[in-house]
Parts: sequence; structure tokens; C-alpha cells
Amino acid sequence: MSYLVGIDIGGTFTDCAIVDRAGRLLTTKVPSTPPDFARGMMDALGAGAEALGLSLDGFCRDIAFLSHGTTVGTNTIIQKRGAKVGLVTTKGHEDAIHIMRGSRGYGGRDIRKVVHFPETAKPAPIVPKRLIRGISERVDCFGEIVVALNEREAEAAIRELLDLGVEAIAICFLWSFRNPAHENRVKEMVQSLAPDVFVTTSISRRSGASTSASPPPRSTLTSGRSWAATSAGWTSRCRSWGTGTACRSPSAAAARCRSRAPERRRS
Repeated sequence: MSYLVGIDIGGTFTDCAIVDRAGRLLTTKVPSTPPDFARGMMDALGAGAEALGLSLDGFCRDIAFLSHGTTVGTNTIIQKRGAKVGLVTTKGHEDAIHIMRGSRGYGGRDIRKVVHFPETAKPAPIVPKRLIRGISERVDCFGEIVVALNEREAEAAIRELLDLGVEAIAICFLWSFRNPAHENRVKEMVQSLAPDVFVTTSISRRSGASTSASPPPRSTLTSGRSWAATSAGWTSRCRSWGTGTACRSPSAAAARCRSRAPERRRS
């Protein structure tokens, strides 16, 4: 038997939905466990295993697909309780996240919106200008490297952001979804210089930004994941076992469950 498992972590409850090969659905609900929401996730898996008459280890070995999302992250964005995030981007494009998309003319727009343009205001960017660093690098739209990554600038930028006390670093370069080499290299540098600092790239499946070619939404989505997830208090756990997205490997899921199960029993 193999299972498809989906988990959502809310501020009050953590919900787990389990579907077997026959299409039968089982749901469990357990209390969330702030500030370490990872414990609630494991409790939900444990409740599912118990309902199936399996051990947690045995259940996790039979997971064919594990996906997890979090209402906690959504709440963090709505309540504007984001963490202190630094952004590393292509030199010359540091203001993309502040310029946003802007208005590109009035054609086809509702006249009621047009006449009220002067009254509108853009939302405050989630990363202030003082926490944005541009470094020399460039990949073109075909994925060809036209300007090599300047690692000296990258290291200096990372150290400056760390000195400013950032809790997470987001990396978003132009056209990186065509060639992620530069983003991946800077991510490695962050992990080497500050192993405890959360870091994500725009080409990571977890960031949700990889399919957009436009710099403003890619920068915002990449920064937003770090901004919301870090402050929600669960990314340090999810980063260590690789969740926060989908896990298709049953053995990997089992290993993660085994590594967390002893802590769950002690709590």
C-alpha cells in the first residue's frame, strides 16, 4: 500500500489528508505547536498512522507523495509580521522590487480606476532598499552567461547583509530560470558563510517564482517566501528535512519521519 499525503499547518490546527491507492480518504486534525510548527506536522502524521493501524515509521515508508503547505505563512503575510530579509540580485536591478509593475497606460482600463490613479499607492515592499545588494553577473534569455558571477562582490554583499542582521537571504537574478548556475553558487556561498541563515533562490520550486520572466514578481515571490516562512517559525525544520514542497521519495520521507519521531515522543 502506498499513500498520498497532504498537510496544512494552521495557527490553531494542523490538518492531514491521506489517500490510498483505492482512493479512500482519511483526514486527521491535531493542535498546531507554535513556535515549532514542525512538531504539529509530525503529530498529524502520527495521528494518521495510528488511524491506519501502522507505526509512524511504517506509514512514512509507504508515503509515495508528501506535500505540505502552511496557512501560518499566509497569516504572516496578511498580518505583516515578516522576518528581516536581505535580497541579492543582478547589479542595476536593485529597485525592481520597489518599482513593481507600475501602470503601462490607460487603454482598456475601467474609467473609474483611471480617474482615481492619483489616490492609489503601491504597497510597501517587503525588502527595504538598505537590505538589497546588486552584484555583477548576467545570464541572457537563452541561458548563456554573458557576465561571469563576481564572487568577490557576492561575498561582500552577503557579509554586509549578515552584519545588518538579516534573518534570511533571497537570491533572484535575471533569467536565472534559464540557467540557475549563478543563483545556486551564491546560495552555496550563503550556506558556507552563515549555515543558520535561511536562504532561497528564485529557481527553487519552493519559492514559486521560477515560471515568471518578469523581475518584479520573481523578486517579490522569492523574498516573500523567506519573509513569511522564516518569521512563521517552521522553515529551519522544513529546510533540514527538505519539506515545504513535495517529496516523492518514500525512503526520504521515512528517514525524515524516523529522525523526528523520537523528538515527537519526548514532547
